[in-house]
Amino acid sequence: MIGFSVFSSFRDLLSNLDKSKFGHPNNITLEEQIERQRVHYTEDEEKKYGVLGIHIKLLDRLPDGVNK
Repeated sequence: MIGFSVFSSFRDLLSNLDKSKFGHPNNITLEEQIERQRVHYTEDEEKKYGVLGIHIKLLDRLPDGVNK
């Protein structure tokens, strides 16, 4: 993990970060992106807890001393 961002809604999160960060195609609409999140989080949960964007960086290899 290299960082995180806190937002009040998926609309805010998805409007402020590049679509490629989520693996979404360039032609996807904001509404379609939000609907994809509804599979995991209801609108009530979003309003109650807010939204956390976790920024990660994939490693080319495991650090020394770390086993699979």
